Amino acid sequence: MSILTWLIHSSCGSEARGVSLNKGKPVGHFGTANMDPFDVESLLAAVLRNDPKLRELTFPSVGQIGDSGAEQLAAGLKGNTNLKTLNLGYQGVHLKGIIALADALRINRTLTSLFLHMNSIGDTECAAIGDALKSNAGLAELLLVDNRIGPLGAAHLGEALKVNGTLTLLNLRANRIGSEGAAALAQALAANTALSVLQVQSNNICTAGAVALLSTLTANTTLTRLDIGTNEISMTQALADALKTNATLTFLGLQGNAIDGDGAVLLAEALRGNTTLEILVLDYNEIGGGGTVVLAEALQVNTALTCLSIAWSNVGNDGAVALAEALKINTSLKELILEGNYIRRVGTVALAQALEVNTTLTVLDLSGNTEDNEDALDAIAVLLKEHGAAAELAQADTKPASEIPLARD
Repeated sequence: MSILTWLIHSSCGSEARGVSLNKGKPVGHFGTANMDPFDVESLLAAVLRNDPKLRELTFPSVGQIGDSGAEQLAAGLKGNTNLKTLNLGYQGVHLKGIIALADALRINRTLTSLFLHMNSIGDTECAAIGDALKSNAGLAELLLVDNRIGPLGAAHLGEALKVNGTLTLLNLRANRIGSEGAAALAQALAANTALSVLQVQSNNICTAGAVALLSTLTANTTLTRLDIGTNEISMTQALADALKTNATLTFLGLQGNAIDGDGAVLLAEALRGNTTLEILVLDYNEIGGGGTVVLAEALQVNTALTCLSIAWSNVGNDGAVALAEALKINTSLKELILEGNYIRRVGTVALAQALEVNTTLTVLDLSGNTEDNEDALDAIAVLLKEHGAAAELAQADTKPASEIPLARD
């Protein structure tokens, strides 16, 4: 399974919640090969002899490989033409092992996905990886999550991206690249023509780094998915202007940042002009009811957005009512995630009534809000079912949304 499958393409609700390092396939699945995942020596031997049944390789125990095992894998990879996915997460692979693997990548043209998360990889290791990427013509997906990569390491990778023509996904979540590292990646994106997914969540890139990345996309036509969540980003005019004129991004993750009501005003302005963004994730910001109102007003004119997630952002009743009014006009939004937003009965009923007019929304997540809304939630479930969603039918005697009282008797 490729790293790309970790990204949920059809549901921003799942996207907003992030993705697990458990790929959903039992450890020890090796194409059609029936091999013991704990028998490291046999697995290494299978790589070395180019076993045609060995297509994906994951080691189930932490620290099974280390530098010594990585060196043996690297020797096998130089002549291997069958292995497509190699997962070395949590394997204690450090400088010596990374240098060996990098050397193998210069020769190997078959491996397409490489997982190196949680290996204490730093700037020196990134220099070796970057040099290998300059000549590698096979790797499409590289995951370097939760390592120790700083601005210099990001610069090494950036230099590689300027000339590499095959890497389509780079995940650097939970490193230390900062705004300087983000700027180096932004400079690389101006020349890169292959990368389509970049994930740099939790890297302290701050607003300056976000502006650099978004601004450079005027010269880049291939990057379509950018996740810059949890980076202490505030919405500024420069950032809003960059988003407003961007014509390539279809997914933008801004969750867990410092976007407040004033920032939402700028973001709404950008959404009125943007015609390509399809999925926007704003979870865990301080948008509030007032900020949601202006975003809802933008939804009345935006025709590109299909999925909006504003979970845990203090939307409240005012924001929910405003979104309900927007849904009566908007015909493009298909998924709206409002989990954990202090939405009470008035807001829930308003959303239910909006769905009697709107026929395009198929996912509405109101979990983690008030529990005193059973009848309104039942009506929403029925209406979403009618819209083509996979929602369960509610009780047979569910009242139409227009007949649900705003308050309990």
